[in-house]
Amino acid sequence: MNRRKAGEDFYFLHKVVPLGNHYVINETVVYPSSRLSARVPFGTGKAQQEWLNDEESRKQAYHPAIFDDLKVFIQYVPMFYETSHFDEELSSLRLPEALRTFLIKQRFVDKLQEMKANSSSFKTFKKRFFLWFDGFKALKFVHYCKDHYYEQQELNFASQQLLEKLGLESAASITELLQAYRRLDKSRYPINLMLT
Repeated sequence: MNRRKAGEDFYFLHKVVPLGNHYVINETVVYPSSRLSARVPFGTGKAQQEWLNDEESRKQAYHPAIFDDLKVFIQYVPMFYETSHFDEELSSLRLPEALRTFLIKQRFVDKLQEMKANSSSFKTFKKRFFLWFDGFKALKFVHYCKDHYYEQQELNFASQQLLEKLGLESAASITELLQAYRRLDKSRYPINLMLT
């Protein structure tokens, strides 16, 4: 466990998940403390203080299109492994503009060449790819999209949109939305999909 002033849980999980051999435990319930915190630069305690200070921020969510773009990127991973002429082939892809500009800023072509040069199989490449495009990088992408391309949406609206995209029945109230997402979280645990 690191000794940073905030995000200890995030940093810890960021180190543990790539090691594998982790499991889902749905029978245990953890009740996080709801205390506020002014000592940390980010994290739950700071977010709760911001929510108390600004009621509107509690009603906002990331635009679902951000995650559509992220899905496009993940679906291209096998093609990235097959690519030999990186610059030409990547420029010919129909990547969403937000994704394309983010990848340019991240020097993705250079990283891709490095991954390919050090991978003897798709399995190795995929592991290297997701060590590079990890939780931090995904979060950077989400924030980049929010800041430059997609305005936040009203929480209830964005949540309903996602349920519809998943082919699930929409919920009538915020409580039903929360219950629907809790059921979804227990039934589909995606963390191993990228790493195995």
